[in-house]
Amino acid sequence: MKRILLLLAFLPLAFSCRKSISPQTESSVSILLHYLKDSLSATDYADLDTTAILRSNTPDGITTWRVPLHNPPGSAHFLLVRTGPGGDLLQGRLFHFTRSTPAGSPTYTGAVDVYSLGHQVLLRSGITEGYIDALHPVQIGNVTIDNMNGATSMPASAGAEVLPEVVVVGYIATPVSDFTAFVSVDDLLGSLGPGASANGTGAANGQGSPGTSVGGGGVGGGVSSGVIYIELNPGDPGNENQPAGPGSIPSILVDQDYTASLPVVDLSKMFNCFDDDNIVPSIGATYTITICSDVPVNALPEAAINNDPTSAGHSFLVVTKTNGTASLTQAFGFYPAQTPSVFNPFAPVPSNVKDNGGHEVNASYSINVSHDQFAGFRQTALNLSKNQYSLDNDNCTDFAVGSFNAAGGTQLNLPPLIVYMPATIMNGVTASPSYQVKIKNSPQGLYAALQQMKQQGGAQAANIHLDLSGKTQSPKSHGQCD
Repeated sequence: MKRILLLLAFLPLAFSCRKSISPQTESSVSILLHYLKDSLSATDYADLDTTAILRSNTPDGITTWRVPLHNPPGSAHFLLVRTGPGGDLLQGRLFHFTRSTPAGSPTYTGAVDVYSLGHQVLLRSGITEGYIDALHPVQIGNVTIDNMNGATSMPASAGAEVLPEVVVVGYIATPVSDFTAFVSVDDLLGSLGPGASANGTGAANGQGSPGTSVGGGGVGGGVSSGVIYIELNPGDPGNENQPAGPGSIPSILVDQDYTASLPVVDLSKMFNCFDDDNIVPSIGATYTITICSDVPVNALPEAAINNDPTSAGHSFLVVTKTNGTASLTQAFGFYPAQTPSVFNPFAPVPSNVKDNGGHEVNASYSINVSHDQFAGFRQTALNLSKNQYSLDNDNCTDFAVGSFNAAGGTQLNLPPLIVYMPATIMNGVTASPSYQVKIKNSPQGLYAALQQMKQQGGAQAANIHLDLSGKTQSPKSHGQCD
């Protein structure tokens, strides 16, 4: 069954004093329950559903525990607790989500309450079309009217586009019919990274002020290439992952590509290097063109994150000229030169080409071409690079596929990506309605097409490589030549 992800991002909420319970004499679950019994009220502890405890481990030894409470229909009521490698209790919060939109719908409207383990109210808010109302205070002149029940709101920067805390993503399959909610662990609990506080003042039992933190990207904090999300309510009817006793939290890692730091290149100058016989002699040279896909969610390569330019995935090209031991490689891709409008994300914007050397590759397909085929590819890439960027007609994958097909190899035809775009709500007013759009070419569609070609076998299968581990990267580019 294919799933749609509903990714929720919340105001970072850090935790509490740390406790340590020796792991030498008790199992990890027993240690957890020991701590919770000590920290929760008798009523909350009695309401725990200890038959459905789930955990998620990270390479640095941090364990995230999801402990559900006996939920009323239409709600998700659970604890999230983090423990360190030695059994230290690092962070914890009690969450109560109530959904008013029907299960399986592509939007999430309802409410969320956040409590300390001592049941102190930290946040109470409605959720409207993905927006947590309390995080979007109404501003009149220089006065901000805050409805966060005493919690401190973070002021938005001047002119900033306000994106929803809940974004809906689509799948390559059509019709879109199944939706599942995932929540960001760091945004629910706060970052554990450098510069972020994991401690409050006696906040474990609701005394004093909870600490604050600035959420990072993934456990460990700091700038990261991915954010960990866990399934909001694994026990919902129809969900793929039904917990049966202590097990793993259904989770995903969403890639974040910080493209602003990538160098913009003059594509014609990158191609000039292939004409320099002092680098690689042209007589007797061979040319290889590789098309590459980097999907945003490696665990679910058909998923797409809309309304998030850092998590859209990417398609790009790698070109190599070889003659004997001499070799020259250039890797490049097509990008928007400015962020598309949140109100009209499919409107064309100026474009540029950036160096994609060292970029993650989840799927690639290489073909060997003649000098004349390379020349046709080169001219097409130069022509397409002059187009404006638009998400539905002239995106990175349109550029990569159009250029690649011009080289004369196997013509790539990709399955479309169906994306549900949530409504944009500003200060409680719907600025633009929700809608569904079909994107002809996408990194997810490229991955799916190459995967199918690989599975079908044939002459081209040996030149297709699939790797969702995140370990494969494109080669470094030579650079530009005048």
